[in-house]
Amino acid sequence: MRKLQVSGAHSLKAAATGILLLASMALIAAQGTVIPKTLEFGRIPGIFVNYCLACHEWAASYEGIVKAPLVVPGKPEESRVWILVSEGAMPASGPSPTGEEKQLMRDWIAAGAPRPPEAGAAGGQARGGFLGFPSKLAFHRFSGWMSGSLLLAAGAIGAVHAYDMMSAAHDFRDAHGITEETMSGVCDQEIRDVWSSPGQRALGWTHAGLVVAGESFYIANFVTGLGYIGGEGPGLSKRKLHLWAFFAHGTLMAAEIVMGFMTSSALARGDHDTVSGLGVAHAAVGIAIPVIILSAGAIMGGDS
Repeated sequence: MRKLQVSGAHSLKAAATGILLLASMALIAAQGTVIPKTLEFGRIPGIFVNYCLACHEWAASYEGIVKAPLVVPGKPEESRVWILVSEGAMPASGPSPTGEEKQLMRDWIAAGAPRPPEAGAAGGQARGGFLGFPSKLAFHRFSGWMSGSLLLAAGAIGAVHAYDMMSAAHDFRDAHGITEETMSGVCDQEIRDVWSSPGQRALGWTHAGLVVAGESFYIANFVTGLGYIGGEGPGLSKRKLHLWAFFAHGTLMAAEIVMGFMTSSALARGDHDTVSGLGVAHAAVGIAIPVIILSAGAIMGGDS
């Protein structure tokens, strides 16, 4: 009986040793096992959704991601998205991909950028949305077009406003036989009267309202556009032209605001000479600003 017990104990010990040995071998094997890249590539859509979709609509789909020159299959060093990510230029804000995620991205491009499983990233748009828009880029475009359109409308109303006041003042001058020598004082009062009339006040406030609305969208466009500055290589590009246009219409807008207040002040005083000089400059700059804004948007077209 004792021999059976000893034999059983040895058997259990041997079995336990065998199990531990097999577990150790399995652990060693698991540590040396590499998950096939084709399976790892299934993470690629999520990486683009997490780090790119907030600003770039193309990150919502496989077709958008592999659109040249963003991704050049088989050539990471020629793929714009890899160049910017590897240099740390993108994402422009927020968390950046981990070193392991960057390596996976590079390996995926080097492997020919194959379509990963479930590459449509159908659920990504909700996570990457911005203020009800598919992405921050979509809102940036919308605010830019709205700003340009509203400021263009403001310029048109301002032109009608100026033409009506000038016509009324000139009709008064001609009806009373006023000349350049005798216009001082008399015409100044007429300018003040015309400018303060209900019809001109309505046009003036409409013009001001459109300017404020356009400026509001302009500020939103400016804030969302900050994240797109940088990451450009040498040479001329559409992004650089877009950026230079922004600085141009930004400078003109500051000048336009100053001239607008000065023109209103001159009208309130009935200062004919100042109104004539500032009015032309104010109108020219007022039309130039939305033209440059809309042209800047047209330069980019559908680019992200």
